Amino acid sequence: MGETPNLAARLQNAAEPGMVVAADATRRLAGRLFEYRDLGLANLKGLSAPVHVSAVLRESIVDSRYEALRSNEMHLVGRTEEL
Repeated sequence: MGETPNLAARLQNAAEPGMVVAADATRRLAGRLFEYRDLGLANLKGLSAPVHVSAVLRESIVDSRYEALRSNEMHLVGRTEEL
C-alpha cells in the first residue's frame, strides 16, 4: 500500500520491453553504481506530480561500492589525514 508500489507499477508500465527505469529517489540512493539515460519528466497515472525518470543502462565502473555510493558533492573539511 502507499505511493511506492504504485510508483513502481507505473514505472514498469512506462518502460519499454527489457528496459529498467528508476525514479529520481532511487537514482539518488543507488549513487553512481549504475549509468543512466535521462528520460525526463513523466506524467504517471495516479500520481499528482510528474516524476523524473531515468533508464538504467549498465553498471558503472568504479573502484568500490563505497566510492559509488558517495556523492561527488560530499566534501570533507579538515580531514586530510583520513583521506
